[in-house]
Amino acid sequence: MRNSFWAQGDSFYQWEIDHQLGNMPIESYLAINANLNLITLDPNSLQIKKSNRIDFIGDYSLYEVLYSSPIRTSSIRALYNAETMDFRRLDGTHLPILDTWNLTLKPEHGREVTKQHLDENNACNYLKFFTDSVKGSHGKFEIVENADEFKNRLHNHHSLHNSTIQNFGSLDERLEAVFFQTKVLAESQENFLVIENLHCTYCGSLYCLSVKIFTDKEINYGKIQIFNTTKILLD
Repeated sequence: MRNSFWAQGDSFYQWEIDHQLGNMPIESYLAINANLNLITLDPNSLQIKKSNRIDFIGDYSLYEVLYSSPIRTSSIRALYNAETMDFRRLDGTHLPILDTWNLTLKPEHGREVTKQHLDENNACNYLKFFTDSVKGSHGKFEIVENADEFKNRLHNHHSLHNSTIQNFGSLDERLEAVFFQTKVLAESQENFLVIENLHCTYCGSLYCLSVKIFTDKEINYGKIQIFNTTKILLD
C-alpha cells in the first residue's frame, strides 16, 4: 500500500520518460529547484516523466521531476506548456491547477486559446488528479472507485495518524453494497459538466457526492463545486 503525498499510483498516471525538456528556460529550472539558488541544480541529474493520462488541461501536460542528486532526493510535479515554456509547480493547493485552467480560457492575440478538453469520459480522471494534488488543513479529499481503493486510503489515514483501524474485516460486506448499488453518472452541458454518485474519502470516512465543473462567467475562472454530500461510513 502507498503512503505518500500522491496516493494515485503509476497505473493511474501512466508515466513515461520524457527527453524533450532539455531546452527549458532558466525560470523553469529555478522553479524545479524551488528557487533555492544556494543549492546547485544539475539538469543532468534530473529524470523527467510525463503523464500520458493527464492531457486535458488545454495545452498543458503533467510532468514529474525526480532528483538523482544525493543533495536533493525529493520530487515535484508541475503542469508545463512545452510551446510557451510556462511551468506551474503543484504546491498542494488548488491555485496552480485552477490558474492554469483559467489561462486556457483567456483570449490570446485576438483569438481564443485551447479550451479544457473535459467530457464525460475523462472528468473522473480530472477530479482524481485534482484531489490527488490538493491537500486541505485536515487532509486529502480523494475519489475512490472500489472497496480496495477505499481500504488503501483508510490504511494510509491511520498510518499517518498512528491510529488503529477498527473492525477492518467487517468492512468488506458493507463496502461491496456501497459500490455495487450506485453507478457514477457524468453528463456534459454547454457550459458545465456534472458527475453524480462519486465516492470519496476524507479523514478516514467515506462519502457519496456530486460534483459540478464549470467556468464562472463573471470572472472567467474555472471552478469545482461539491453538492449532495452524504456520509456513508464514519471512521
